[in-house]
Amino acid sequence: MDLYELIQMPAARFCFVIVLLSIVLAVGGLLFFRKFLNNFYFRSEDNVVANIVIRQISTLLAVMLGFAVITIWQDYELQRSNIGVEASIMGNIYRDSRGMDAETEKNIQSLLVDYTRQVVNDAWPKMKLGQESELSWMAFNKLYGYIIRLNSENTREEIVHSRLVHHLNELAKYRRLRHIRNAEPLIPPMLWGVFYSSTMLILVCGFFLRTGSLRLQTIMTAITGIVFGLIFSMLLLLNYPYRSSMQVSPAPIKNLLEDVYPMASITQNVGGMEKMQANP
Repeated sequence: MDLYELIQMPAARFCFVIVLLSIVLAVGGLLFFRKFLNNFYFRSEDNVVANIVIRQISTLLAVMLGFAVITIWQDYELQRSNIGVEASIMGNIYRDSRGMDAETEKNIQSLLVDYTRQVVNDAWPKMKLGQESELSWMAFNKLYGYIIRLNSENTREEIVHSRLVHHLNELAKYRRLRHIRNAEPLIPPMLWGVFYSSTMLILVCGFFLRTGSLRLQTIMTAITGIVFGLIFSMLLLLNYPYRSSMQVSPAPIKNLLEDVYPMASITQNVGGMEKMQANP
């Protein structure tokens, strides 16, 4: 089982697995050290110096992890915000298409609805596998190709066409940002190496400390493992916002199919009836 299969576990189960693994490594390392390397330990007068070194390493690691947690959470919120913007742009295209003639409006809305369905039903599941959806790409290219080739017959349609092209370019930008983020994790492997090696150094230095009670030292070591396990599990899940069990929801885009498009069509029909009544 690789990392991508692990992060697709339910979040609670994944955290439990990582925390359990951290406890086993931390406590197992301590017990191994006490059994086979029991002669290597700091004397009581050396514990002061050892504690200073451990505190320095711990402080540096805490600062790095703090920045990582803040950065990764801000990025996760940014991805959620971008999905909302992407959905808003799609809604604008649907509404602005009403400024074109009836046939063009119908074609644009039909192509847009098809693209929206492909994003929700095909693109999102594919993103969880680290893949791109060919169906959604084809649907987007059809929509883009149709709008970009439109010929405006009057000033109003020229203005509407210009707005539609602008919305399309914005939609393409946010779509591409979504796929780029899915392809590249925010925290690079080198930084993970720094986190893991620093954590191991702290634990190993703690093994050299000699306390009056092995049980107490074991409990404290286990608590340290729990804390690191929780932090690393959260970072791993949020580092893959489209592939983990905490995948960014497509709800804003799905809402277009369930509410926005139908409501826009109802409003359009009401407006058409009012025009007919005003011009009997």
